[in-house]
This record gives sequence, C-alpha cells and structure tokens, in this order.
Amino acid sequence: MIENDLQAQVIEYIKSRGFKYRHKGYRGKPGRGHSKNDDGWPDLEILIPGAKTIFIELKVDNNTLSEMQIEIKLELQMMSFSVYECRTFEKCVECIEHEERKNTYYGLNNG
Repeated sequence: MIENDLQAQVIEYIKSRGFKYRHKGYRGKPGRGHSKNDDGWPDLEILIPGAKTIFIELKVDNNTLSEMQIEIKLELQMMSFSVYECRTFEKCVECIEHEERKNTYYGLNNG
C-alpha cells in the first residue's frame, strides 16, 4: 500500500464520523500541492468533538520519521497535543477512537 491510499482510507473514515480534518494534500515535489512550510507537519489534523485536536503522521513500509517530523512531533506533544504515527488503517481508527473515548471519559464530549 502507498501512503496516499492509506490517507484516502483514513479520510473516508473521518468523514463517515462527521469529524472536521485537514490534510497536507499531494505528497510530492514542491509546487504541486506540497508547501515547504508543511515540512515536518503531520499528515492529518483531526478535530474530535469536545475541543480536541489530534495529529496523525502516516507511514508505510519501512519509512521513518524525518528529523523535522520528530522535532514537530515533540513540539506538539510539549503543547499537550496527541500525535500518532500510524502504518495501517486499523491503527488510525484505534487512535482516533482512543482519543474520542478519552474526551467522553473526561466529560468533554457531551454531544
């Protein structure tokens, strides 16, 4: 599976749940939808009801986080954001549902 296919699956899931999201778009050469300002930023920002934003970096095969991605991930975590690295659709769903349960547990998702 290529990363764009995984991203498309996850976006379909996010849409089916009615969550708002932002994705980086085309992951290719600068000038074709990929901004230099996005370097290191996670692939997906997902707004979970209850004022919770989570970030997911998608990776497939043996791809690893770049130095910039590690730096951004740590910065976001220091600001109390949840940042996940996911390699499968199932792992993405697990992470999203985990965050949703946390919000419900703490009374943040009052529907």
